[in-house]
Amino acid sequence: MTHEELRDEILSVFKEQRQSPGADFDEAHFLDFLIASPSVKNGVKNTFKGARAYYNFFRAIELKFGICFTLSDADKYYKLDQFVLKVSDRIGNSRGNKKIIRDRMAEKENYILDIVLTVIFIPVVLYFKLHIVSLIALVLYGMAMRWLISGRMTDKKHNQALYKMIMERDKKEETA
Repeated sequence: MTHEELRDEILSVFKEQRQSPGADFDEAHFLDFLIASPSVKNGVKNTFKGARAYYNFFRAIELKFGICFTLSDADKYYKLDQFVLKVSDRIGNSRGNKKIIRDRMAEKENYILDIVLTVIFIPVVLYFKLHIVSLIALVLYGMAMRWLISGRMTDKKHNQALYKMIMERDKKEETA
């Protein structure tokens, strides 16, 4: 795949993931334009909505090309052409992609935040019993747990699909 073809494919995914698909954007900090009206340069991850759009874009690129970004790759702000070169580099590094996805699949779940929230929630309910404060705590606790669990499930489904894609491609390359 040529540089221009790869660039066009990335821009296609970018347009699908954007809040405003047809709006103009600056290639020097194109990731900021995943949200409708970026306020500051390299500030897309400063809001929950922006961070979600940012990481959803990276997930979409990973699935589109069957690649894995490292944590440091996903934390950088790229110019469009730098990002195209990074994707091209990741496409050419099948051994690195396999290592990253295997590491992701072997990673253990971390439940520290869940435990802390539960430890805070239980005494509040026990102290206030059936009271408006305990009801508010219940709603906040439910929202936080939903956010944590849905994020884990999204990551797990993404990693499983990516693992399957990378390993199938590896088997095809070995038999060819």
